[in-house]
Amino acid sequence: MKKRLLFIAPLVLDKSPRGIRIRNIATMLLDDFYVDVLYLEFKSSKDMTCEKLSSEIKLYSVAASAVSNFLNKKYSNDNLFERCKGILGRIFSKALNFLAFPDHYCFDNGKLVAKAFELSEKYNYDHIIGVAYPFTVYKVLLQLSNSCTSNLILDVGDPLSFNAALPNSSKNLQEKRKNLESKLLSKLNALIVTNEATKNEFYRIFRCDINYNIAVIPQGTTISNCSNYHKRKYNLGKVNFLYAGVFYPGLRDPYDFFIASQRLLDKISVDIYGAGDSYGKYIGSNIKVHKSITSVLLVEKYHQSDALIYFANKSGCQSSGKLYELLSCKKPILYIVGEKETFMEQEMAAYDFVFFCNNNKDSIFEAIELIVEKIHSNFEFSYNFDLDSISWENRAELYKHCLNELDS
Repeated sequence: MKKRLLFIAPLVLDKSPRGIRIRNIATMLLDDFYVDVLYLEFKSSKDMTCEKLSSEIKLYSVAASAVSNFLNKKYSNDNLFERCKGILGRIFSKALNFLAFPDHYCFDNGKLVAKAFELSEKYNYDHIIGVAYPFTVYKVLLQLSNSCTSNLILDVGDPLSFNAALPNSSKNLQEKRKNLESKLLSKLNALIVTNEATKNEFYRIFRCDINYNIAVIPQGTTISNCSNYHKRKYNLGKVNFLYAGVFYPGLRDPYDFFIASQRLLDKISVDIYGAGDSYGKYIGSNIKVHKSITSVLLVEKYHQSDALIYFANKSGCQSSGKLYELLSCKKPILYIVGEKETFMEQEMAAYDFVFFCNNNKDSIFEAIELIVEKIHSNFEFSYNFDLDSISWENRAELYKHCLNELDS
């Protein structure tokens, strides 16, 4: 008999790694589970993704708060009014980093909890899975734990208490985040993380709160997207590099990359997707910055490019989903490393199409020149890895195993 599960995934419709993850995995669980998804509906969420969830998945939404709607809306630079609203939004968002806990989605907490209780009473779920980010999901699960009989599971990418990307990391706030995470972990039936490093950190910091196994289920990629593309023919023109993602001051700085790229004006062009429009004065004429696009469109852009770019965080744990996405494209990868070697770098070192460099202009310049030289010489890279092992189908099987273990 099929079990029933509920994903509490407020941002399931957006273009973030969390949204992509749940859309893929939830669809692949349908043979074994009845799947429901509870999410936040934004005024701007219409057509946020062209990857529609299966009609077999029941979707339940609550209206996002005015605060979340304002901060979620993307403002263009087409006119002064829109630019001013965008600036105001960024200022407001920074202010909320000090006022809202654990994030600005806390204003949606009450609605999410009420709806989750209503659905839980109606359907008596076997499993309820909270998907963080946003970290407000922590509070939702914590409130559900007081009276809910379902297995409570947290699926988290970058954790709350040791997350290098989170702003305003004062000592008091770090302690507050750690206390919230500790309380929730002690109430869970299972925890799902995306890499071994995060798992080890959870055990190290919260060993007293965790009396269950932590499942490692990395991000995946859609393998079927790869078969529709053929190897690109290179010529002696400019080599096109592509980066998709955001930059973080002090954690994932792009400035040395911009400088190195400007020194290669006649050799490379660069397309950047989703990083925002605040870097205009730093970039050269060979770099174009584009708005965020859906993962389906992004795959097309990956395959139209000649080489791909990956920025590792300067410090802290980092989920590896982006790397699997890049690996599946079978293109040379410029890998800009952080301060310390990670397990992902050890894994990537086996591939001759991954070119490592430090995040300084000279090291980046040398790595890019080497990639350009290899491409122009039609070097035959060895893309001899098992794509199936990083597929969403593989990740869904790991998910099933985790859920079935709770029933055994």
